[in-house]
Amino acid sequence: MLSLATIANYLVRCRATLNHALDRLHRHKSELLLVLKRPDVPLHNNPSENDIREYATRRKRSGSTRSDLGRRCRNTFASLAKDAKISCYGPSAMMTHIYQRFMKSLMDRKERWLGKERLSFFPCRLLFEDKIGLEIGGPSGVFQGKDLLPVYPCAARIDGVNFSTSTLWEGNISESAGYRYTDGRVGQQLVCEASNLERIADRTYDFVLSSHSLEHSANPLKCIAEWIRVLKPGGALLVILPDSRFTFDHRRPVTSFQHLLEDYRNNTGEGDLTHLEEILALHDLSQDPQAGSAENFRARSLRNLENRALHQHIFDAALLRQIFRHFNIRPLCAETAPPIHIIALGTSATSGSGG
Repeated sequence: MLSLATIANYLVRCRATLNHALDRLHRHKSELLLVLKRPDVPLHNNPSENDIREYATRRKRSGSTRSDLGRRCRNTFASLAKDAKISCYGPSAMMTHIYQRFMKSLMDRKERWLGKERLSFFPCRLLFEDKIGLEIGGPSGVFQGKDLLPVYPCAARIDGVNFSTSTLWEGNISESAGYRYTDGRVGQQLVCEASNLERIADRTYDFVLSSHSLEHSANPLKCIAEWIRVLKPGGALLVILPDSRFTFDHRRPVTSFQHLLEDYRNNTGEGDLTHLEEILALHDLSQDPQAGSAENFRARSLRNLENRALHQHIFDAALLRQIFRHFNIRPLCAETAPPIHIIALGTSATSGSGG
């Protein structure tokens, strides 16, 4: 056991140490109280503690999380928030950096997600298997055998529609060469507007496909009406659009259904440039390197009737569901899918349009 003398000496030393600490705090009082004016200034110089402070703060605010996914999301966004604080590139460059990191994360996990999403396609396979379909603005990688919605391998034949004999995406197109949508498969190639399929009779096809095409149309409802017309009763309509949150359109608002309806009723043509000023003001050129400079992008946009490069309208899943209701299309799904897709699938109730 410790003697009373030892304990007394220990207490004296502790008191002296405590008094020294209190004196030091008193001397630096004015500096320490700066924290009340600048709460962002740390009271420590420990890098490890500084790195974990954001995580600890969020954990206290949220009462922790309830799942591994929640913890991963919290840690990811805490890391992004810290990157934003220490970045010297400014808000715009930082958002581009965050976007690039996010997209890399999506692509790194694509194979795992792809397997899951492809499994969800199999219940819908009978809508396309051994059937004859029409694709607007293809061919599209998303319909290939190893991608998200492998329609090409299971269909009996797919014909294609493109607006011109020369496009930015397919290059030169010839009707006589046929529509080569996948290895060893050739359908009929048509060169005409997606909103005017007068060369195709009513109730011709079992399904219609469109991937990242409808957003380029100045009159989307007119296109949908034509696509339904050429569908057999109960035929499938599969439309894929870009999720603007993850593209160069992320600054633009979603188009209202009322606006689309007015374009439809006014029979708006593909030469319409109503949205040009909005596009030029809000298009994120840092995420669209092919557009070039602002001057080059404007010049290309003014020739949109020739190249159809503009995204005339912005869609989300809710707007697609509203379009389907308008045309009496029975919806099977309308949801987002990685990396940048909005997918809507439905079947036509009749061969005519509902609008």
